[in-house]
Amino acid sequence: AHQPQHLTSREGKNGKSYPASRTMETDDAFSSMMSGAASMSFIPANGPSTLQPQMIQAPQPPTQPIFGILIPGHTLRTDFVPTDPSGLKYTLNLTAPPPDLSYEQQQQHSVNPTSIPDIAFFLLPTTTLPPNHGVLLYYQASSTYTNESTGFELLGALTQAKPSGLFRTSWPTHEFFTTKVAPNNIFSITLGVSIEPLENIQNLSGSTGSASITGGIEERVNFAQKIALNLYNYMQSFDNGGAAQGQMTVPVKVFQRWLERFEKKCRLDPNFFMKDNGDGS
Repeated sequence: AHQPQHLTSREGKNGKSYPASRTMETDDAFSSMMSGAASMSFIPANGPSTLQPQMIQAPQPPTQPIFGILIPGHTLRTDFVPTDPSGLKYTLNLTAPPPDLSYEQQQQHSVNPTSIPDIAFFLLPTTTLPPNHGVLLYYQASSTYTNESTGFELLGALTQAKPSGLFRTSWPTHEFFTTKVAPNNIFSITLGVSIEPLENIQNLSGSTGSASITGGIEERVNFAQKIALNLYNYMQSFDNGGAAQGQMTVPVKVFQRWLERFEKKCRLDPNFFMKDNGDGS
């Protein structure tokens, strides 16, 4: 007859008697696992019950639009695309029209980033952010001609308490656009949206808020100086030299001609005066 096998045992540190075929560590681990079994589900089978771990599902991006952007003179855009499964990051692309189109065709074809001084960004009325979270809006500029891109730069932030904002872009005078002009060049802007904890948003807003205000003032001053320089250089080319030193004499109609010329060139290239070569051309 089969005789039961007798195993020797040894005493553990907790006073238990452990068979030689098991260790204290194994028993402790098993007890620890079983102590948490109440939070797990068991599925009956023909044999012993099997332990089924709980499956945690990652949050899914919403199927309805949650952000909107409005550019003066253009239709409302809500087609932000989620870029990760968490539903916390989104992008939207703004592409400049091909340069060989007429002005009217360019206006209808797509959005030219260099003609956008401000954008309105907002949460749609049905949007509810996660608790203690807000939204950061970034942009990245790219060139198809040079295949270069800038890093993502912060435009502004929204919260549930402040669900909309008007943000100055600085794109018309941005160095990336004004120094990379070429006949076949097409610029694009990628808007990036990131849903972040309010603490992150407050830290970023605190470090960039005053700089943004100062930068906006300096940008406007530089903008005005460039226009004034273009006018001065143009009028100087008509000076007949008959005035006293330090003065200029030009026909009255010169200013009107400059204004008409300026408006026409602005339609073709909104940044032409930012690239003034010193002769008003």
